[in-house]
Amino acid sequence: MSNLVYYFFMDKLSNLDSMVEDYKEKTNFILSMLHCHSALTENQRQLIISLLNQIREVEVRLIQERELILHVLGNLHPNFDDI
Repeated sequence: MSNLVYYFFMDKLSNLDSMVEDYKEKTNFILSMLHCHSALTENQRQLIISLLNQIREVEVRLIQERELILHVLGNLHPNFDDI
């Protein structure tokens, strides 16, 4: 049973890693939009900054969830760091 739980959390970890990478790409894209498009109105700029802040909040939550899963995996498999 513990192997099943272990592999469940390994799958969750893999999915979270993919999601974090996606959010990093979105963040980089938004930052490049802010730097490259000098023709943005102040309203557009504020909307983009708001979107960036929301994306960063989600990214932080994903990283927190990732840390929690790593903790669970460490408890399930004492040598998890060696894997």
